[in-house]
Amino acid sequence: MSQIYQSSDLIVHEVDYEDDSFKMYATSSLDHGICPYCGHRSHSVHSRYVRTIQDLSILGRRVIMRLGVRKFFCHNRDCRRKTFAEQPGDEVFRYRRRTCRCERAVARQGISVSSSSASRMLEHIGIHISSSTVLRDVHRMRPSDYRDVWQIGVDDWAWLKGVTYGSIIIDLENGWPIDLLGDRETESFRKWMEQHGDVRLVSRDRSTDYSSAVAMTGRKIDEVADKFHLVKNISDRMTKLVAEKYAEYRQAVRDEEQRDAQTAGNKALAGTPVELPPSPRKPDGRQVMFNEVKELQQKGLKPTTIARKLGIARQTATKYCKMESLPARNSTLRNE
Repeated sequence: MSQIYQSSDLIVHEVDYEDDSFKMYATSSLDHGICPYCGHRSHSVHSRYVRTIQDLSILGRRVIMRLGVRKFFCHNRDCRRKTFAEQPGDEVFRYRRRTCRCERAVARQGISVSSSSASRMLEHIGIHISSSTVLRDVHRMRPSDYRDVWQIGVDDWAWLKGVTYGSIIIDLENGWPIDLLGDRETESFRKWMEQHGDVRLVSRDRSTDYSSAVAMTGRKIDEVADKFHLVKNISDRMTKLVAEKYAEYRQAVRDEEQRDAQTAGNKALAGTPVELPPSPRKPDGRQVMFNEVKELQQKGLKPTTIARKLGIARQTATKYCKMESLPARNSTLRNE
């Protein structure tokens, strides 16, 4: 075990297994301490105490390190501290209760799933921490500022749908998010663009706010529409075209059906009437639901009970209870 921690300037003196956990007793392998405030080396020991630190699990069993830490006198007159605690190696941080590699494992889970899910998953591998601790570890991370990104995608996302929005920025080359802005205003995106001078291509939606921000930078930046909004533009345009001439399109289809039916009748035997079967008509789901509501109403059930029993909205059940008959649909786009 001491060889595992050799690079961290730690020596493991004893390992016990009790209470379903591995407990290690370790100390620093150095004969001196280095002041973290001024860098002065000291051999004068002031006192000793024990730190309890959690490490990665072994075979799903919890690993607890009892680290004996020394406090030293700092004899540097220019230093503002008279004593300091040693910080051996690079595996144990100041004021932390977990090793560096344990914190990295927690952070990886925290950015992959929710904090509650990460806490439950880590518990199964012997790392017992709360969801709040997972969040603190994630917030401690300092992601890259991505100064060298050259092509990005930007779109809005909802804090509260229909009320407040933010902006998300994607690195198109790698396909992952690199930043979030608190709003979708032109000024916020313009400031972000000024801090990232290597951007040469921006994929955006149909909003003019992002386009105005790109223009305000004064740089030569290509703007393109993303795939989602290109498809949506085509879909919206086709819907509008069909809606404007829907009656004519539908009549043309019906005339074609009548001509096919007449051709089939002419090919039949002479003198034998040919009766074409009526085309099946799609049942009106509204009428079926209306009938069920009225049947339950006749049994004395209230609209709230009817809505819960049929799995429909309470307002719909109340409306149907007040009607004697169901009116026809009032729609210009009828698929009949």
